This record gives sequence, C-alpha cells and structure tokens, in this order.
Amino acid sequence: MKYSLALILTTFLSSCCLAADYGELITGKKPLIYLSHDTGYPNGTLGITPQHSNTPAPLRGISGLSGTYSRSAVTGKTVFQLNQDSNTVLTEVLNNSFTIELWFLDDAPDADNKINYSVLYKADTASFNQNSLWIYRKRQNGHFLFTLQNPAKDMIRLEIKNPSLNKPQSERSFHHMAITVERDLDGGTAKAYLDGKEVARDTFSGIIQFRNEGNLLIGNNHQSNSPWEGRIDELAIYASVLSGEVIRSHHQAGQATLIPKTTNNATQQEKELFFETSIRPILIERCSGCHSGKSDSESPLSVSSRQALLQGGEYGASIVPFRAEDSLLIAAIQKTHKELRMPPDDGDQLTHDEIRRFYRWINEGAVWPNSPATTETALHKSESNTIEFDPEIDWAFRPRQRTTPPPAKDPRWNKNAIDRFVQTKRIAHQIAATPGVGRRTLIRRATLDLTGIPPTIEQVRAFTDDPADDDDAFAKVVDRLLNSPRYGERQGRLWLDVARYADTQGDVGDIPIHSAYLYRNWVINSMNNDMPYNVFIQAQLAGDILASLTTNSEEAKGYNVATGFISLSRRFGNRREDSLHMTIEDTLDTVGRGIMGLTLRCARCHDHKFDPIPTADYYGIYGIFRSTKYPWMGMSDQKTPFNLNPHDPLNNSSDTAQQYWKLIDRYEYQINNHFRPWLKPTLDAFKQADQKLKEQQAKLKELAASGQQNTDRGKVIQQTIAEFEAKREEHLSFRSGKFRELMIYGLQWLRERKDKMGAEPPYQFVFSVREGNIADSRIHLRGNPETLGSLVPRHFLSTITPADETNIEHGSGRLQLANWLIQENHPLTARVLVNRIWAQHFGRGIVESLDNFGRQGKRPTHPELLDWLAQTFIDDGWSLKKLHRRIMLTETYQLSSLDSDESQQTQDPDNVWLWRYSRQRLDAESIRDSILFISGQLNLTQPGAHPLDPWYKTRYNLNNPFHKEYDHNHRSVYLITQRIFRHSLLGLFDSPDTNSSTAGRNTTTVPAQALFLMNSDFINNQSQALAIRMQKALQNEDRRINWLFQQLYSREVSPEELNEVKQFLQTYRKSPETTNIATDLASPEYQALCRVLLTSNEFFFID
Repeated sequence: MKYSLALILTTFLSSCCLAADYGELITGKKPLIYLSHDTGYPNGTLGITPQHSNTPAPLRGISGLSGTYSRSAVTGKTVFQLNQDSNTVLTEVLNNSFTIELWFLDDAPDADNKINYSVLYKADTASFNQNSLWIYRKRQNGHFLFTLQNPAKDMIRLEIKNPSLNKPQSERSFHHMAITVERDLDGGTAKAYLDGKEVARDTFSGIIQFRNEGNLLIGNNHQSNSPWEGRIDELAIYASVLSGEVIRSHHQAGQATLIPKTTNNATQQEKELFFETSIRPILIERCSGCHSGKSDSESPLSVSSRQALLQGGEYGASIVPFRAEDSLLIAAIQKTHKELRMPPDDGDQLTHDEIRRFYRWINEGAVWPNSPATTETALHKSESNTIEFDPEIDWAFRPRQRTTPPPAKDPRWNKNAIDRFVQTKRIAHQIAATPGVGRRTLIRRATLDLTGIPPTIEQVRAFTDDPADDDDAFAKVVDRLLNSPRYGERQGRLWLDVARYADTQGDVGDIPIHSAYLYRNWVINSMNNDMPYNVFIQAQLAGDILASLTTNSEEAKGYNVATGFISLSRRFGNRREDSLHMTIEDTLDTVGRGIMGLTLRCARCHDHKFDPIPTADYYGIYGIFRSTKYPWMGMSDQKTPFNLNPHDPLNNSSDTAQQYWKLIDRYEYQINNHFRPWLKPTLDAFKQADQKLKEQQAKLKELAASGQQNTDRGKVIQQTIAEFEAKREEHLSFRSGKFRELMIYGLQWLRERKDKMGAEPPYQFVFSVREGNIADSRIHLRGNPETLGSLVPRHFLSTITPADETNIEHGSGRLQLANWLIQENHPLTARVLVNRIWAQHFGRGIVESLDNFGRQGKRPTHPELLDWLAQTFIDDGWSLKKLHRRIMLTETYQLSSLDSDESQQTQDPDNVWLWRYSRQRLDAESIRDSILFISGQLNLTQPGAHPLDPWYKTRYNLNNPFHKEYDHNHRSVYLITQRIFRHSLLGLFDSPDTNSSTAGRNTTTVPAQALFLMNSDFINNQSQALAIRMQKALQNEDRRINWLFQQLYSREVSPEELNEVKQFLQTYRKSPETTNIATDLASPEYQALCRVLLTSNEFFFID
C-alpha cells in the first residue's frame, strides 16, 4: 500500500510539474536565494539582486537563458552582495537545515590535476578553506565536492560523480544537482541528489557551523581565478530540507523544458525522409562547394556526414543534437555569430523557412540515414603540441657548436680570431680587403658608433698624437668610449628600439605614462654599468619577482622598474579588458623577435606556417603573461590609472596600493557615468526619497522637542521615516551600490575627492607588472579569445624544451621563462644578441634578418663566426662591453670604406664578405645630438620626468588624444616618445616604430628631409649657435674655417676646400640680401656657412 501511494504521489507531482512553469514551481517554495535569468521572478525572499561581473553573454538554459562562465573571462562571476543583515540571515539558514539546488552544464575538459572549476562559494577570505561553504569540480578526478567546514576543521562533505566526464563536449547536456543538510541536536545527515536520484550521503555528529563575511559567489571562487567552465542556471537556496520526491519533481520539470517538443512525434522513418527531402538538398546545393571534406576544400569543415558535422571545424562541433539554439550551424546560417556567416556573401542567405527546417532537424536529433547516433571523433583544430624541425632548414634551433678560428696565412689577419673567420670567407670568394683607415676617420667612426656624437678636437688630437702603435692606441680610445656615460645613452636607445619603448600607451587617446622614463633611465644606466645581458633579460621579464628576493631597497626599485619591458606593451580598445589578448600578443611578439629572433605571433591563430612553432607553444607562453597583472594609465572609458605598483616594493604595501587604485576607479566610474539615461530615474528617485526622509525627520524633531514623539502622530511619522529609509537604502544599493557616493555627496564631491587622492598618493607609483591570477590558457581558435580550444599548460618552445619537461609549479612562470632564455645552451638568445651588435658595427648582421632566425629569415653568412661570438660572449660573463671591444679591435672593423676596384663592387655590392667598411648614415637621434653637440647646445645631464599634466587633470580619448613635444637640449633618447604621433624631427629621419619591436633602423631619403634641413628653425638656431661659437673661439678666418672642419668632420680643411669656403663667404657678403643686415649674434655669412656644412653628407655619414 505504501509503495502504491508513493507511486501515485510521484506521478501526480510529475504531471503537475511538467505542466507548470519551472520558475513558478521554484518560487512557490519561497527560496531564500534564487538565481534565474528570467526577469519575471524575484531573486528570493532575501531580495538581493545578483550582479554579473565580467561574465560572457548568457546562453540557452532551463527556462530561457542561463548564466555562462569561462576561463576566457577568468574573473567572471555572479555575486549576491550581502550586507550585515542579509549575511546574518543566510548564515543562520546554512548553519541549520537547508537545501541547495542548481542546474549545470559542464563544458570543462577532462581533469588535469591542475585546475579546479568553481560552482558556489561562501568563503572566509582570510582563512579559507576553514570557516566556509563551497561546491567545486575537483582538479584530481573531475567530480564535484560539497564542503561545509568550521574553524576547527570539522566538516560536512559529499562527493558527487560528474555525469559529463568521458563525453565529448558536443554531447553534454544540463544536469540537476541538489544538496540537503538536515540537522538535529546530535548532528545530522547530508545528502546529494543528481538528476533526481540520491547519489551520496554523509552522517555527521556534533555542531558543524561556520560564520564569515564573504559574499555568495556563483561561477567562481573568492580569489576570482577559478571560474566554472560552462553554464549554471536556476540556482536556489531554501531554508528547509526538500524531500527526495520534491527534488525529483524539480528535475523532471526542468528536464521537460530541455526535451524538444514536436507536434507529431515523428517516427524514425519520417525523420529520415525529412532529412532527405528538406536538409540534404540544401547541404549539397549551398554548402558542399566549400565544405566537401576534400584536401583542396576551402574549409576544414565537411558537411558530407553527420559525424563530420559533430566533429566540426576550427570552431568546434557544428551541431549539438536536440539543441539547435546551441549549434554553431544555426548561428552561422542565421548570421548571428561574430565570425561565422554562411553563406559568406552579404546578399546570399537561407530563407526563414530553410532555417526553420534546420532547427527542426537538429531538435529531432539530427537524424542522418546510415549514420550512428553518436560519435567519439575528436574535434579537428589547430592545436598540435609539437612540430618536428628540420636541422638543415631550421638552423637556428640546432645547438651551438664550439668552433675554432681557422688559421690565416697573412699576418694581418692573425691578430684577432674574428678576422681569421672573416678572411677565410673572403679567400673562399676570391675577394680582397681594402687597406686600413686613418686614425682621424677611425676615431670619428668609433665615437659615433658607440656614443652617437662626434669626437671633440682634443680627443682627435690625443689619438692622432698617441705614439703607441695603432692597435694599442685604438684600444685606449675604445676603452674610454665604453666607460663614457654617452655609451649607455647610445646603446640604451638601441635596446629601447627592441623594447618598442614609448611614453604613451597607444591606440585610443594614446594616454601618457608618467613613470615610463624610469624604465628608460634604468636601461641606460644598466648599459653604462655593463649589467650582464643574462641578468638584464631576467630583470626585464621577472624583476618584480627578483625584487622580492633582495633586501636592498634600491636594487628592488631597479628590478621593479625593469619590468617596463612588459608593462609598456601596447594597449588597445576603450576598456582595460577589451583586448588584453592583443596586449599580451604584443608582449609575446617583443619577446619572440627581440630576444629569440622568432615571429611568435604567427602561431597565434594557427600553427606557424613556416617555423616549428605549434599554436600550443604560443598559448603555453601566453598563459605565463595572462597570469601577470598589467598596469594601466587609463582608457577612453576608464580614465583613471589602475594596477600601478609602489616604486619601493620592499617598504610599501601592495595591498594598500591596490585598495587606493580601486577606490579611485570606483569614483571615476561614477563620474564617467553620472549622466547616463539609465541612471537618471534612480538618481531622481533617491533625491525624492532623501528629501522626504529629511522632512519627516524634521517633523519628528519638532515633536520630540515638545515630548510628543511617542504619540500616535509621532509613531506614524516614525513608521514613515522607516519606510523612506528603506527606499533610500534601496536606491543606494542600485547596481550593487556602485553609485552610493554620487547619490550621497554629489558629483562635485567625487571630482574633488578623486583629484585630492591623485595629488596625494600614499606612495610613489611606477608602471610595472606583478604576479596575477595564476592559470593556464586555452587555445584561442583562429586567434579569437571567445572561441576556445583545449587547455594548454604553461611551457616554452617545445622544439627546444618539450612541454612535458617544463615544470612551472609556482607563480606565473615569468622567472622560469627568463631562466630558460638565459640558459647557456639556449640556441637562440646569445646568437640573436651578438648578431644585433655585429649589425650595429658593420651595417648588416651575420644573419641579415636581425629579428627573424626562422625559415623566412636569412641564413647566416658566417655561421661558425656567429657561434664563436655567441659562445665567447657567454664565456665573458654576457658582457656587452667586452663584445663591443672584441669586435671593434678587429682589422675588419678598421677597414677603409673607400675602394676603386669596380670588379669587387660588382662581385659583392652589399659587402656581404666584409671586404670594406660599409658607410652608414647617422640615425635620427645621432643627427640631432651631433648637431646640438657641435653647436655647443647639447645638455649632457640625465633629465627626470617629462612635464606632463597630472593624470587626474586630463581626460584623453579618441577625439582628444595626447600629443605634445616637450623640446629640450638633452640627448634625443630623453625626448618624449609617443605611439600614434612621431616626433617632428626624429620621425623625418626614420626613428623607430614605437608600436613594434625594431631590430634595425631603415634609412630613407625623402624630400621632406631636405626641406627640413633648409627651412627649419632648429637648423637655423643651431647654425647660429655654431657660428657664434666659432667666432668666439678664434679671430683669424682661415683658422676659424679649419676649426669648423675639425669640429664637424674630425679632419683639417684642405687647401682647395679653404679656397672654396672663402670664396663662398666673400660672395655671401656681397649679396644685396645680406649687406644691410646688422646683428649682435653671428655674422650672416658664417651662419650660412655653418648651415651648409651641418647639413652636408660628410657630417651625416659615418665613413
């Protein structure tokens, strides 16, 4: 009889639930908390509106839409913001008898023993995992774990088997989970239900309770670093224990909404006939031309079978049987997908009737005659983990060989190992070297090469008069130049090219970075101090981590600033999170081309088309930088800085700093949105409620003054006050209280408060990076961060170090990446650096493509020399100064650039075999610096920050981008450098592209350069200053002219030149335009002469 009654009751409840609306069924049980995307129902009796923070767009759920969570939005979550009262109520319920139920769709990959996936957290942030309640999917086995643990570590725990494991993602569906905890005086029983069936039970004794101040979080944990992967819908918490029968009824009601409704309950034969008459013809006529599945097909997606559609293409499965709304095919033919639009032509699309047919076909199971109902075929994506390399073609990946310099018969080439390598190649190509260059030309060459400014007359004289032999005398010159502060400024500028240094963020607004100059100065000072290159790289990739390992405050500051190499990556879009993947791509491109000589970014969307770099390697390194916190100086829609770090990480609190920036960001959000139409009704309602509250409070005060506050009238007023206080608080809680200060204090208060905080920061802040939320990354299919592939553990280039040999157990992995790059046996790092230094001295590298050692780059002309230089560089302690010295003291460096042998010019016009010195034009900075230096106007001190307006006084955006040139007479490396605007002088003479790593400068000759040299105020002013300097230096005109040639060209004026110059001066003095000019500054003819000589080829080129 009991069995019959239970059966009748279950059948009755089931039939009721199937007929009733699911939301009505749940709200009828009066849950304390209710999360549903159906806005027609209240959010539970606590009345808390959930806030969806950084979550992807909702997708189909149980009854309408469902909350969606993903590691592509790693901080995404749904928050029930608890105040003191609501927290007390919820805590009391969870410390007694209660029920938690929810629907979930698990899209996460198989368990990898690394990543947990969060469902629900009520956590004690200070002492988690004690004193907390949570549900998550375990990284160890992929099953679910419910835990309620008190401060003494007593716990209630249930493990629930995950029904989605071992199923392809395309075949996973929603499941129903319920947790009940029933308590009595001695303990209690916890049960877990899955799809209406009890699957786990835990009997506990004693009082196991928790109390914390944490909010209720759905879809992520309290650290916002472990999101759920998939969907969560219809979550409810009840202040009672639901019976097993009720839980089963809820499951059946929800399941009924998932089962596709058909009007005719078609038979299998009817479904097959429908496919043949309504679906197959469209696939053949409209789709198979590009999606045939053949090797020459335009797309990897095939429409030739059901299995092929389930397998899908680069975006994943094309169909999800019984779930048309979730099928990519539907999104493509409806043209609602961001990238997939089929047919692709704008004027070509399926009719509404044809689209309805595909809906019906998929919702009826996507029946395809003679095809199995399911498939285990893996998705076809570009996610290979390794690519074999060919050691002959991919030469740069081969280990370096310790080479011995070959002998040279001619004693001229036997003094230096480098010369022996080079001479061997010359002999092999039957080409002879030019004679050595004279001392005057050599010192000018070396001085401009190492310092970017010409030598003084005194320095030239000291070298030419040195009685030592040429080798010893020149060695003294090189040592002096390497010890000059000017060396660091020149070499630092060249590294800043590689690091794509700029004082602005780029893109919308090009917002200036006030502390960027600290990184620039750190690079310059590091060069002057000859910081070993391995330490130099390590500091720039992981300086914030190294700073935490030292006890020296100044050293920690330097390490912290050094991460500008990462933090100065370009910013994109209007908001911080809009295109973070593009900022990280810029970081990877700079690391790839700048340090390894590889085009890593080409593996972002697919396996590298040429080099042995799989997409998995790109995202293995991407995950390292995705686990890093980047700073921001503001964005077009978020105008305040964020995530800047204290300059002194040892003595300043990072937590205090981040609280400071979060509060400023909160104020700015209110300022930036105060005028929004959607906010105005709430602001008006608050003002009205606040005004009426004050009126009632004034009335009560009058009554209190006469002792009548407890009369009937007084009680009515008190009740009215309570109502208006509740209304006022309700308005203040709008959007989780994000506009509280705006409502209470007003817009002016916010602006003044933000400006005051900006003017009085707690610390000096710098634009550096720090460790972030540690997580591996998923592959972005076709480079789209919203279309995710498989999860890739953080690792390096698998061609060099297999991914399974990379072990990143702690931190982001930046320090491990740096240590990997500077391993002595790394095949790329040292080769790339010595090749770049070689190109600086000779005008081209041993590998001509300085930042591309891959298959599309050039092969080395002197491979044995390249390996010898790299190994010697490492043996010398990674010293850049020793490398420069070793190269410059060669006979090859000291060759003349002049040669009249036309046969050799024809045989080797590009000087590949280094038979002469290659004449080079000065780069943009050296042109400006040399002109200022010769005119006596160059300020050789190192300046500090640019005179930028305070960040809180500016609001740059697309229509009002930052654009200023703070001109000064310091060296050009200290000029402000922008991303979207080029400097008016330097840009004319091929300054580097600040939006991308620049390995070597291009040299162009365009009319604008000549116009600048003829007409600019800069040239006129410096010509005048040089003329004044010349007139003051000497009285005799012949000696003045000779002095001028010595200053400009480091040589004496020839008799022929002297006569020509004197004739020029005499002619100029007789010109009608100049005879009546009176000036106290400089004679016009001398100023004209200085302008002519300053803009001559001899001054602009290094011979």
